[in-house]
Amino acid sequence: EYSVMDYLGQTLSTNRIQQTRLTAAISAGIMGPAALGKEIQTTIHQWTDNPIPKGWQHQVKNDIILNYQLNAEKKLLATEGLLVHIAGEIRAGTLQNRLSAGMHVMTGHFDNPYKTGKKKTAYYFYGQARTNLIAYDATMQGGLFNKKSPYTISSAAISRISFQADAGLVLHFKKIFISYNQSFLTKEFRTGKSHRWGGISLGFS
Repeated sequence: EYSVMDYLGQTLSTNRIQQTRLTAAISAGIMGPAALGKEIQTTIHQWTDNPIPKGWQHQVKNDIILNYQLNAEKKLLATEGLLVHIAGEIRAGTLQNRLSAGMHVMTGHFDNPYKTGKKKTAYYFYGQARTNLIAYDATMQGGLFNKKSPYTISSAAISRISFQADAGLVLHFKKIFISYNQSFLTKEFRTGKSHRWGGISLGFS
């Protein structure tokens, strides 16, 4: 388990003629027990009266996270209340090194990222699917600097290609937003299993 303690994102460019957008982000933080993943997940399971998660004694040791992410998007279709675009992503650093490509769909009442103007209220459904090419993943292979993790997955056992699909609902009113999502991910290593999970997010801009 890991937690990102600091995050800096920037929109590099939006070309409204070619209908493209380029964004970048830097993530810095820590992974391992210091991220308090065990405590947070256990507390949530207790609150929701679910079985207490096991296996935290095998999590990777504390290590540094410093990752750079570059995203490129290209609009395919846009009408009032519908947006379809393709997207590519590059991640490089101590946490993950991978390439991703896929398609995103949004429908509802929302801000079009390829146009100017901002709505006070947004509500929409989104779905996305992407394929990932993985070179390195510290959450499974352990950090780059701390080699004392009790259990890691060898490089040969890592699934170099994975598929992920996400879908959710978002409500954004002025400076408050709430979202519900469901995700599916194919197995990340040879003897692993596919996973499905969901979540609720509440935020303030």
